[in-house]
Amino acid sequence: MTTQTLSNSSKKKRNIILTSFTFIVAVAAGIWFMLLPTTQQKTDDAYVAGQQVIITSQEPGTIDSINVEDTQVVAQGSELLTLNRNKLALEQQSAEANLKATVRQVQSNYIKIEQLKAQIQAEKIAYKQAKQDYNRRIGGDKDGSVLPEVLAHAKNAVNISAQNLFALNKQLEASEVLLPEEQLLDNPQIEAAISTLRKVYLAQVNSTIIAPKGGMIAKRAVQVGQLIQPGQALMTLVPLNKVWIDANFKETQLTNMQAGQSVTITSDLYGSKHTYTGVVAGIGAGTGSVFSAIPAQNATGNWIKVIQRVPVRIYVDPVQFTTHPLRIGMSMKVTVDTESTTNQPFDYSVFTTDESLANITQQHLQTVDQHIDTFVHQITL
Repeated sequence: MTTQTLSNSSKKKRNIILTSFTFIVAVAAGIWFMLLPTTQQKTDDAYVAGQQVIITSQEPGTIDSINVEDTQVVAQGSELLTLNRNKLALEQQSAEANLKATVRQVQSNYIKIEQLKAQIQAEKIAYKQAKQDYNRRIGGDKDGSVLPEVLAHAKNAVNISAQNLFALNKQLEASEVLLPEEQLLDNPQIEAAISTLRKVYLAQVNSTIIAPKGGMIAKRAVQVGQLIQPGQALMTLVPLNKVWIDANFKETQLTNMQAGQSVTITSDLYGSKHTYTGVVAGIGAGTGSVFSAIPAQNATGNWIKVIQRVPVRIYVDPVQFTTHPLRIGMSMKVTVDTESTTNQPFDYSVFTTDESLANITQQHLQTVDQHIDTFVHQITL
């Protein structure tokens, strides 16, 4: 009985020792594993980000019609709303009348120059005749055939005609400085009048507000009949085909993180059913606290060290959003493979592709120029 009790006690002690040893080894292995440098950095402090294009008007006016509503998807160049053009129509009439009057005034001034040239020719003839009369009378005062007064009058007539001719030539020079020999439409006064009319035509084109890029309408803040001012926020346009991920990693996670590394992403929306792939585009220039509205002042009061987070931008190929679209602000889970092959420097042009409005702007200017050419042709026939 005693021997059996001792045997059981030894087994119990052996089991305790083995269990303790196993636990210590497991804890040590766990600590060792945790201390090893990891090749994957994860965070669920990540969100979908994207452009929020504020739609504004270049012209003041009253809204005549609105063609879109929140959640509606529009293409680049689509008409969003139009402004009332009654005031612009009156401005157009005034500008067109001013251009007509300016063209007629310039044409009249050119005719006056021709009149002035004719006067100069007539004055040259008068001067020549006065000089001939004077020359015929020279010497007549000595033999009494010409009175001295008549000779003096003839000389004065020559001088007066010479001075008149000089004044007319100077007047012609001054007129030709203001109106040189050039095309009628190259005249500065006419160019200024055309410029005024062009501004009115351009304002009429701009009274139709278009979508600067494709996307979804959000936060529509205006209604029909509302008076708006230039620069006033009318609505927001979000291009959902060009969103990215802003992942906020702890500063201790950035040791081996670089642009170009591969990223796997899951969303709270689709969960594990769908995984996105992306690329690290770049690491932010500072922590979130630095760029906050009220940055922390660590030099004041009691200081407690807090691990900071730095935003990391992750590019996702827009093709992936075709079947699994996202909305800005949605929560994501991000895993960066810090051992993946980097492709530096990252090509940031993928974020700005199709950002130009040059084609639409050029079309607007061509439309304005066509109106100008048609009107000018009508008044210069």
